[in-house]
Amino acid sequence: MAHAFSMNYEREIRENEIRLRNEQIAERRGWPGIGTLPKKYPLPDTVEGDLEIYWESLIDSGLGWHSVKANYGAARRCIKALMDAGLSYETALIDREEVLYLRDTEFRNLAPDTVKWYICLFGKYLRLFGNTVVDDMNLQWHHSAVNSADWLTKDQAIYLLGMDGLTPMQSMALTLMLGMGLRRVEVIRLQMEDIKPEGLIVHGKGVGIGKYRFVPYPSGAKFRIDEFLRWRRGQVYEAKDRNFDYTEDPHVFLTQTERPHGYNEAATGFDKSVLIPIRKLSGIDFGNHTLRRTFARLIYLDNKTDETLRRLARILGHSSPQTTLRYIGITDDELRETMEGMSLFRDSDL
Repeated sequence: MAHAFSMNYEREIRENEIRLRNEQIAERRGWPGIGTLPKKYPLPDTVEGDLEIYWESLIDSGLGWHSVKANYGAARRCIKALMDAGLSYETALIDREEVLYLRDTEFRNLAPDTVKWYICLFGKYLRLFGNTVVDDMNLQWHHSAVNSADWLTKDQAIYLLGMDGLTPMQSMALTLMLGMGLRRVEVIRLQMEDIKPEGLIVHGKGVGIGKYRFVPYPSGAKFRIDEFLRWRRGQVYEAKDRNFDYTEDPHVFLTQTERPHGYNEAATGFDKSVLIPIRKLSGIDFGNHTLRRTFARLIYLDNKTDETLRRLARILGHSSPQTTLRYIGITDDELRETMEGMSLFRDSDL
């Protein structure tokens, strides 16, 4: 008797699930946006179906293979982020709240141009299904560091670099990003062979290994790096003790897993294990680029000369000092102040 009751209960659950799913499909087919889909594509019943159709439309558009993958990957990442955040992820229901969440929260640690790239590609995906929310919002994209970047004060920077309670990995990340001006991706790409007696060989921005540059150690950095490397050796020894066949990964930063390996540049593992805990512990809200920009800005403000700017451009891996000037957010007033302090004219000439 009990067994029959259990079977009836399970059947009722399945029937309710089927009914609910059919109602959702019917509601989906009634959304005006879905009706704008080109007739050559079938009406999708799920978000996964939306993504499959988007993939087909990208291939049909004649885009190159890399562009197809980039467009599709951006849309899929945005959908997953909304799902994980508990927000609307159904294509026709995505609205301002979801777009702002992606821009201001999910992608807050990315460079402004990268954020714009993700949101614009997501808008392209939504347009296929008649959702023009990204276009309608008329989002402002700030290319100038003055508008898009935030800075730490000198006191905040000193506090972070001297914080107690950080893990060796967190302290090392601050040393490289705030103390030496490396990008997040450059920290993740760093390998053991890149650590030299006088400085670091940095794999810069770009596809694959990017452009190389040499960044010398500032005072105190080498000591911190050596401390971290001693801890890392212990991490590797423990992994080899647990797994006799473990082969050491060449990356400097290794995951806290059974078989430590380098972090994925495109994933969020590094942020979750290293950067986000620093923000929570310190009470200071900063993005990844905040640390790098603060490094350069404080150095320049301490010695505002063309030579300082030129050297910073080389350290940061910028193509020109003008790029660095925009990057560190120097205002017109600050430039005028600098010019007034370095005039070569005699008072009698003025």
